[in-house]
Amino acid sequence: MKRITFLLAATAGLSVSFLAGRYTMAAKAGRVIAKKQDETEKFRKFFAVLDEWLWKKQQGKSVERFLAKNQYHSVAVYGMGRLGERLASGLKGSSVNLSYGIDKRDVPASFPIYRLEDTLPEVDAVIVTLVSGAEEIGEALRKKVKCPIFSIEDIIYFME
Repeated sequence: MKRITFLLAATAGLSVSFLAGRYTMAAKAGRVIAKKQDETEKFRKFFAVLDEWLWKKQQGKSVERFLAKNQYHSVAVYGMGRLGERLASGLKGSSVNLSYGIDKRDVPASFPIYRLEDTLPEVDAVIVTLVSGAEEIGEALRKKVKCPIFSIEDIIYFME
């Protein structure tokens, strides 16, 4: 009888261990899938912004013209990733002065780069070039600057 009880207990223990392991693996897989879905959405939005930007450029429209038309002569760019680099490149030599960039990383640039924690010089507008999290960054920037804050997405979709 002791032997049967021992075998039943051992079998139950192994079953519980097996099920706990399966649950842990499933939970981890769920987190990995969610992360990949977030990344996929970010790249989808990134592509859509670049596609629209190119389309507007082919129609003769530009971010520089939008900014100049609306009297934004000196701007800062938050996010010096690919979209930030493209914007900086497009503003180089234009009537709109890119006064500085803002980024959490140290990035090489021909203009000053600040961190969000720094005291930020005054500009006419700040352009956030993130396609994910732009709203949160905009809220943080509103506590730091007194000028309008735009997302690159909004400028590109609404420029004429």
